[in-house]
Amino acid sequence: MLLIAIDVRAEHSGSGAQVAMFAGLVLAGYLVLLFAPDEVHAAGVTAIVLGIPGAFGWGFLPGARSFDDVRPFLVLTIAGWVVAFVAPRTRGRTVFVGVAALFLWLWILGEVAGTSAFSAAPLPSPPRHTLFSLEALVTERGAVDLVDLDPTDPLYPLAVRCGSGDGSACDELYRSAPEGSDFKEFGATCGNTSADAENAGFCSLSESFGNGGGSFGTTPSSNPITPLATASDDKSFDIGIVSAFFGVVYLGALWLLDRNRWRGLATAFVLPGLVALLTGAQSLGNAASHAWVAGVLTFMAGLGFGLVGDVTQRRFATWAGAVAAAYGALTVALDAVHISHSLSNGDVKLAGPGLVVCLFGAMLVGLGYLIARFLARRLGDGPPPFEVVAPGPSGFGPADGPTAWPNLRPSEPPPAWPPAS
Repeated sequence: MLLIAIDVRAEHSGSGAQVAMFAGLVLAGYLVLLFAPDEVHAAGVTAIVLGIPGAFGWGFLPGARSFDDVRPFLVLTIAGWVVAFVAPRTRGRTVFVGVAALFLWLWILGEVAGTSAFSAAPLPSPPRHTLFSLEALVTERGAVDLVDLDPTDPLYPLAVRCGSGDGSACDELYRSAPEGSDFKEFGATCGNTSADAENAGFCSLSESFGNGGGSFGTTPSSNPITPLATASDDKSFDIGIVSAFFGVVYLGALWLLDRNRWRGLATAFVLPGLVALLTGAQSLGNAASHAWVAGVLTFMAGLGFGLVGDVTQRRFATWAGAVAAAYGALTVALDAVHISHSLSNGDVKLAGPGLVVCLFGAMLVGLGYLIARFLARRLGDGPPPFEVVAPGPSGFGPADGPTAWPNLRPSEPPPAWPPAS
């Protein structure tokens, strides 16, 4: 449906047809819940979850140039999911709470940092320098040329000067254009004379070197977190503080709801908490302009998330936290060995960095063992999930004497099947 809507948009102006398509998807979801068998009700709920942002998105996002244009989409989408959460047939579906919590975080990010808080403005998604960025999808599109720009826009005369080789006009266009717009990209690539945005904001300076808007020939950076374009645009610290706050709040809600046996509702905060927490860690690292800071914060965030997942017995949260912690440790390791130096000037030297990464991995294994021992002593007030027993004569159950080949069996016997009458 999204591809069809994009194709319709390319052929006809306006968004009425696209809004109607996704509103119809919401209606179809409710019809499934009303008349279809229970086995396919989850499909109906999914249609409603996706149809609500689709309808509001086509109504507000095309042509959006600032956060003021994006705000109605976020607010109405959250409100739509809240209504669906309390409406008949979809009442109590926790998926609506989860997506609403995710968009609430994005909304506050926009209020703090504007449209530049999003990776593919005006499409709301995490900042472009984090794990969950959509920047790769944006940069893979074709280069913006002068014919792609709107001639009625007030910035168009500046773009014409930029396209004719005026580097100062390109720099002014880059600083004046809204974040994520075609005008911004056109100015960043010095009027589409540079292969990438490496000289963004410095097109006039590059001309003095006779490069024609080309690259300065800088060496690769070991920082895997790409800093924001200019100091005036850098909202990394604000984004980091807001994201870390939401991540901690969502993680606390997850733990508190699980503790009070509201496990279904608690599940809604798993993914929003993970995304917000890791975005906060990496944004604060970006604000510090050091990869190792982002690595340490990501490691701590992943460790905390994994510990909460372990305490609440949530397998996904435990594994996600462990993977995030490992990613943070890897970032620190690669920054410590200056990985860019091992790949520069065509001379590849990876043996040393590889050994350092292996050392960090061994340290993670040791830390995991110590944490497991600590949790077993401080938090383990019941029988272990598995206990070692000797096999009996049939190979199952306890034996009369010692054996060298114990079996692992659950400490509590499984229920009888079929159930006794």
